[in-house]
Amino acid sequence: MTGELTTLQQSRMILMLYFDLVKGVSSENRAKEQVRTKKHGCCVQSISI
Repeated sequence: MTGELTTLQQSRMILMLYFDLVKGVSSENRAKEQVRTKKHGCCVQSISI
């Protein structure tokens, strides 16, 4: 029983770490997209002027 419990705890920890990594990557991508849209907006404004 104890062995199964430890494996469950390990898999749970790995899953949590994996989700944290995914969240970090998604937040980084969002920041990059925001920067891209801001740069794109500046270009569009300069062209319209």
